[in-house]
Amino acid sequence: MYETITTNIMVKNVKETIKFYEEKLGFQKVLSVPENGEKLDFAIIAKDKISSCFKNRRIC
Repeated sequence: MYETITTNIMVKNVKETIKFYEEKLGFQKVLSVPENGEKLDFAIIAKDKISSCFKNRRIC
């Protein structure tokens, strides 16, 4: 039986997506590439046993 789930989602703006998940849903950023900056290419967030990976769709 699975104990965790990780989704991989392509988004228009990784930084704004992370902000929404942190402020509205209580997730925390685990890592991002680059680590800081105005435009993030990739990020992982987590809360409890749920994690999501967001990737900027313009770099695919």
